[in-house]
Amino acid sequence: MLGVSEEFLHDLSIEMELEDGCLSVYGPGDEYTPAFTPRESSACASLSQSSPSLIFPSAWPDRGPHRMLTELLDLVGLNFYPDNQWYFGGSTIPLGHHAYRPLHEMLAEAERRYDRPVFIAETGAEGSARPAWLHYVCSEVETARDLGVSVEGVCLYPVLDYPGWENERVCPVGLLSMPNERGQRTVCSTLARELRRQQQILDPATRVADGTRVL
Repeated sequence: MLGVSEEFLHDLSIEMELEDGCLSVYGPGDEYTPAFTPRESSACASLSQSSPSLIFPSAWPDRGPHRMLTELLDLVGLNFYPDNQWYFGGSTIPLGHHAYRPLHEMLAEAERRYDRPVFIAETGAEGSARPAWLHYVCSEVETARDLGVSVEGVCLYPVLDYPGWENERVCPVGLLSMPNERGQRTVCSTLARELRRQQQILDPATRVADGTRVL
């Protein structure tokens, strides 16, 4: 359809990673194939018309533009939310489902892909799920670190409740509530406790030489 070989498209999908994310399509089993969003497909069509020597220049043997760009990066930020995994055209895949992909695997994949340390740039959940979600994310970060993945940290986002983008409803996602009529905010105590706990666990200063934690 694009006038190029399947092998070329495969190399392009691996090297370019045209849109941040770990987008994969699974079959009935555990095997999956890389997938393109509509925006990626358009970019891929444009790039496929370029000369392969331009996309994979001989001046950078075995390295495409993706690899060249990573030379400019110090670390890579990743966003992760409860609704980040779903069936195409269907429902989201909930945490605990057999098809749910563990976060630590995606952290390892991102580190391999970009050859740079990674960190969670955005994560959070709504309402009573806030502390449990933070616990899961931080536990997966700890697992990834134990496997040798360089995960530099986790950013709770947003730290404030906010009006929803689509319908202006109050989204209770933050550590701090929306301000009341006096401009005061309240702290989500359950999230605050879990945040303090995870700071102690993940802070490198709490680890000793053999990898055990001092709390």
